[in-house]
This record gives sequence, C-alpha cells and structure tokens, in this order.
Amino acid sequence: MTTIRKTFLNIVCAKIINGKRMLHAGSYVVFLLFFTASSCDKEPVPTGPSDEDLARCAHVIDNGFLHQVCLNNPWPTELPPATQEGLSTFGCWINDTLAFVANDPREPARKEAYAQRFAENHIVLIANQSTYGEIDKRSHFLRISIDPSGNSLEPKILGGALEIYSSNGSRVEWEIDTVNYNFTFTNAITESASGKFDLNIYRFGTNDTLRLTDGRFDVLVSTF
Repeated sequence: MTTIRKTFLNIVCAKIINGKRMLHAGSYVVFLLFFTASSCDKEPVPTGPSDEDLARCAHVIDNGFLHQVCLNNPWPTELPPATQEGLSTFGCWINDTLAFVANDPREPARKEAYAQRFAENHIVLIANQSTYGEIDKRSHFLRISIDPSGNSLEPKILGGALEIYSSNGSRVEWEIDTVNYNFTFTNAITESASGKFDLNIYRFGTNDTLRLTDGRFDVLVSTF
C-alpha cells in the first residue's frame, strides 16, 4: 500500500467518531483515490515486438523480410528427424536461420506434408506451414515439382515455389532455381517417399534470393 493510500485510510478511520456521514464521505474519497492510483499503476500497453521476440530473431537482422517473418510468427526452433517411414514430415532451414516445418492446425498430418503423383515422370512434393489462429495468421506453402524418371533417386527438379500468404491478403512468391540444387530420394518411391535437399529460391524480377538447406521429408504419396 502506498503512503498516500495509508494517509487517507487513517483520515477515514479518525473521522468515524464524527458520525456516519463523514465516514461515507471519507470512504468515497478513498475509493476514488484507489481507483485513480490503480489506473496509474498499470503498465503501458506494448506497441512493438517484445524484448524476447527481438532476442529470438536477432540472428536474422541482416535480412529485413525474414526478420519481420520471424517477429510475427511463433517459429519452431528445430527440424523433424530424417526418417523413412511415411510419417508425413517435412522440414528445412531458410537461410540457415528459420526452421520451415510442415504444420497446419486446420489439417491432419497427412495434409501438412505429402507428395502427389500426377504421372510416372511427375511428382509434386507439398508442404504447408501455417500460424492460423496465432500472432500473424501467416501461411507458407512450398511445392517442388519433380521428374523421377531416369535416375529415380536423383530426380530432376522441374520447378516449384515457396508462397507466403498474410492475413491481410498479401502474397509473396519465391521461385525454385531449377539449375543449382541438390535433391535425393533416400528410398524408392512406393506408397511413401523420403529424401533430402538443398535448394535456392528467388523472387522473380528481383535480385532477392533465399536458401533452403538441410531439407528432409518423409511423406505419403497419393495418386488422386
């Protein structure tokens, strides 16, 4: 209790001997003071990123775009293990700093990361990462088009992109470099597919580039 509150409380107690009316008046003064002091004691509402978020994202300060993405989203801090069991997992590092991990609270695991076969020579690997219902309601959609014909364990990358959607309706697309990449399946494609990759992506019409490294996936393959 503050000194001011104690002082007014003592005044009220002393006035009790003068009758109920003085007590009621004193009580009103104490209530008013308590209400005002309580309002003044409240901490100001923060208007920007917290100190914790700034510290968490300090390692990506050199990239303005990624820094904002990091600040506005509860990003994971590690990748899923590299498995070969059809566990519907997908992960990679973006510029060695942010962990892209397939996750979407609105979808079952098999829809967070999966592969879809359109033909013998065309498979699309798909991963969704969403913060739906969280801070920024931002969604990330990565698709990698693959031609597994020829050497099926070291396929050709046909194309693909990382698409980023924000709750305000904006969309940013980063296209996959189909010349400089490493992509390897770790098992033959049957009902599931697993592998690893390192890719470069870029924004069309700009010099902006990002790296997707230490990628790993272990997904079910659908044919519909």
